[in-house]
Order: sequence, then structure tokens, then C-alpha cells
Amino acid sequence: MRNFFTSLILFFTNILFAQSIEEQKMFVNTISNHNQNREIPYVIERYNYDLASILKYNPLNLSKKNIREIIRKNKRITLDTIHFSRIDSFTFIRLKQEEIFNYLQSIKIKKLEKRRYFNEQNDIESIKKLDQNLYHYVYYFGMPIYFDNNQSCLIESAEYCGGCGVTKISVFSNIDNGWELIKSETIGEF
Repeated sequence: MRNFFTSLILFFTNILFAQSIEEQKMFVNTISNHNQNREIPYVIERYNYDLASILKYNPLNLSKKNIREIIRKNKRITLDTIHFSRIDSFTFIRLKQEEIFNYLQSIKIKKLEKRRYFNEQNDIESIKKLDQNLYHYVYYFGMPIYFDNNQSCLIESAEYCGGCGVTKISVFSNIDNGWELIKSETIGEF
């Protein structure tokens, strides 16, 4: 009996922490530049935004009623991590905050080695392709906050590219049983 309850608790915990495929697509749609090899590295620690201040100065065309609902629901969010599945040929890579620099540094080293090789081969086309993806990002996603009878959703996100990055806030709406990006704003740089 004890094993049954333990299994039941683990099952419900996994359901609560797992994001649906549609939610995961919403997260991916907040990204402006996908990384090379269709990999989405993301940080697993939760960040605390002052959502009330953000929406006060950048209301994203939301009504005051919607803003109050979002802020109220945001206070109740206690989940710390997001778990991704493989979707649409994207691979999600979980990183800890202290691993970001090493991850981005390893990509930079691999790129320099490829560039050196292409230079030696005098392969201008390959160098141009290599230079098309200059930046590689590591992402953070906040938990989705649903409002307007669960027909709209707000997601906070951040993009790191080594020594700099931006934070964003995005609003999605459920249109024809699919989530579509309505508005996205950069709310900070670091």
C-alpha cells in the first residue's frame, strides 16, 4: 500500500512539472533566434521578476483586469523547474546557472576550429554559413501564467549570449486550438 501511494505521488508530481507540447511550443515561439543544430539550452533555476512593476510600465496592451489577474496568479506560482520533451526536431538541454559560460565557451572554441579549417581549405561558402549564426543563446523561461479564462497566456523569458542578454515578456492567445504569439516586448538588458 505504501508503494502505491509513493507511485501515485510521483505520478502526479511528474504531471504537475511536465509541460504540454503546446506549452513547450509557446516557449520556443518566444525565442527570436534559434540555436545551431536546433538545440535549445535553458537554465533550470527560477528567476523572480517584479511582474507588477514590469506591467505598470509596459502593459502590453492588456486591460487592467487582465493585469490584476496575471499578478494575482503569479504570486501563487511555486514550481521551480520546467521539463521539456523533444518537439518539432528541437532538442532541449538543461543547464545550471554556473554552466552557462562553459557551454557558450565550448561552442566558441568549436567555431574557431571550424573557421581555421575552412580558411585552410579556402572554403569561402562554408565560412559564410558559419558566420550566419554568430550568436548562441542560453534561455530561461518563466512558468506560463494563464488569464482571460485560460484563453491567453503570459510568459517571461531571458536570452543569454555570454556577457550580455535580454529579458522579454510575451503574450500568447489560444486561436483555433493553437497558441499564437500576440505581442512580445524586451523589458531589460544585462
